[in-house]
Amino acid sequence: MGNQYGICYTFTMTTHDLTYDDSLMRSENVGVRGVRNDKIFQINKEYLPQYKSISEKLQNKQFDFANLCYDRKILSQCKTVWQPYASFTKKVVFVGIGGGSQTAKMLYYAFGRTPKNLQVYFVGDYTDPDEFLRLRSEIEGHEAETSVVVLSKSGTTVEVGAGYLYFRDFMQDKLKESWKKHFLFVTGAHEGILIKEAKENGLTHIPTSVVGDRFAPFSSLGLLPAVVMGIDAEKLLTGGALMFGHIVKSSQEKNIAWSMAVYQHIYQKMYGINQFVTMSYISRLEEFNMWLREMWGESLGKEKKGLILFPAMGPKDQHSVLQTFNDGHWFSTFLFISQSSFDEEISIENRGITDLNHLDGKKLSYITNASCRNTQLTLKNYNRPSAQLIVSEFNEKTMGELIALFEMVVLYLGEFVGLKNVFDQPAVTESRLFIDASMKRPGSEEFQQNLTKMEENIKHTVITFPT
Repeated sequence: MGNQYGICYTFTMTTHDLTYDDSLMRSENVGVRGVRNDKIFQINKEYLPQYKSISEKLQNKQFDFANLCYDRKILSQCKTVWQPYASFTKKVVFVGIGGGSQTAKMLYYAFGRTPKNLQVYFVGDYTDPDEFLRLRSEIEGHEAETSVVVLSKSGTTVEVGAGYLYFRDFMQDKLKESWKKHFLFVTGAHEGILIKEAKENGLTHIPTSVVGDRFAPFSSLGLLPAVVMGIDAEKLLTGGALMFGHIVKSSQEKNIAWSMAVYQHIYQKMYGINQFVTMSYISRLEEFNMWLREMWGESLGKEKKGLILFPAMGPKDQHSVLQTFNDGHWFSTFLFISQSSFDEEISIENRGITDLNHLDGKKLSYITNASCRNTQLTLKNYNRPSAQLIVSEFNEKTMGELIALFEMVVLYLGEFVGLKNVFDQPAVTESRLFIDASMKRPGSEEFQQNLTKMEENIKHTVITFPT
């Protein structure tokens, strides 16, 4: 199989929408740092029981995050709930942090096909007053046509709580009693601060799934924002279901997610490579990279084990971190993500600048893919193994496939790393408890005492400017 640059893809794995090219991970192409076929065969044989166990659980609907793709009732409920808001909403504010809001942000920046005149804002990632005041200035004077959607399973996170309280007070002040019809919660089904708040004030709420927020793009946390922003959520679910279905039926050798995990496992064991770089040449995947970073980091970094994901974008980051990737200490494997067919084509015309004649008539898609491929080849010259994931066309369906693919990569890597539970996040929970303690939240007295002791035992050294 060849590509447009005449490079022969010897080892290619495809689901037609996605193609995984691992040529430059192989020893025959990158020498001693490449992986031999017998090594892959050895790992596949050693971990075959785990592979079969995961496939059986997936087939028997034992993974809640995958089951979400098959439950169309959630999408129907989201459409019904949003309908009365759609009639007046021209500005929507999503309040959330982490997985609770990252899916919404990921979909917005990937597709951005919002209904006519709808403006979208996000609050929760930052709690500095400048950010709150900036957003307030965007909706001030437009309160009657603004809806606030809070995305949080518990509502107890400080950042979400602060965001909700601030905009609730702001909307109450401006709209009086009618503020209630401008708020919508996506939260836990049976308990939590937001459920209590909704019941006390008669606010509309829709339940999210039992899975952790970072594994919930196919739940109401992702589908409700998709409906709000006019994104085809049906195709998103279809893509996820197709990928999970493909994985259930695939052998180890034909499973893209498994192969990606196998390579990372081999490099971690052989060379101590604990970092995985995703370098996407699809600009619309920048926030997808951020979602992937969170899912990866919170799932795989625990029990003094794990792997870290470094998200990068091309061509932009060729001018920031490529120097280190090529010529610095070798600490990563690399996955390039590219797109073979774009929705629209733009050709560059050069009129009169001799030194830029080489760009005349070139399509931007060609420039982008050439940049991707040649950056990968540059890494090869520095003996840095890399693979490439090629998306045929980028749309809601292939986005669903990508989400499901990487959820499975993380699940497989959890097996290789030897983690007890990829779905929990104990260190994040501890951090939240300390933050709650600093806010003097009732029930956090023990953590308040621990914080006080920690601060008392720190011997502070500071440097000030000007002196």
